[in-house]
Amino acid sequence: MFNTTTFCIYDKEYNNHETHLFNTQLSSGQVADYYDRWAENGRYDEEIKNTLKAPEITVKTTITLYDPSVRPNIEILDIGAGTGLVAEMLRKSGFQKIDALDPSKGMLEKAKEKNLYRNYVCELLTKETFKNANGLYDCIVCSGSFCPGHIPAEALHEFIRLTKKGGHVVIAMRDEWEAPGYSDSIKTFMRQLIDDGKWVKTHEEQYNHYFDKAGVVYVFQVV
Repeated sequence: MFNTTTFCIYDKEYNNHETHLFNTQLSSGQVADYYDRWAENGRYDEEIKNTLKAPEITVKTTITLYDPSVRPNIEILDIGAGTGLVAEMLRKSGFQKIDALDPSKGMLEKAKEKNLYRNYVCELLTKETFKNANGLYDCIVCSGSFCPGHIPAEALHEFIRLTKKGGHVVIAMRDEWEAPGYSDSIKTFMRQLIDDGKWVKTHEEQYNHYFDKAGVVYVFQVV
């Protein structure tokens, strides 16, 4: 068990990353480059496991959706897959058909070393991503990647496009960001997609995202 001093060290390190990463001033290429360097220093997994609760919450929520008997055949796309922290836990829970999408080549190289995913796709999520995979996935998971400068609200259209009718989207994210308007833009877009009949919200739960920051996990079912 880590003592208070250890937690303070990880808190400081993660806050340093947050200061550099989670703003709207960086280009998508600059964000990917930063994650490449973070992966190279070998500290990413350690720092995230000891700070961010989103991966664990994402998996705990996902396993409630599928009986163990069907999990090996559930097609999952992990958006913002990073080094595969979510996939590690999903595999231990019986899921086998998992694809990774992340714009950081360095992160995906680390995931490949663990042999976690079926496919590794190093791209941003856009209208051009998986153009021939509309409705392919039973479930899309996204753990902690809805951050300023990372995934815009409009990308939720692509989550729906890639999910089967009746399939699920699981999103764990920090509840509020200091960047003006970002959190509201995500929540407003989620509600608009409900109003437009694109999906229904089946679950919403608060959790401790990291240290003193609140998180929220959502489950939507595509209709």
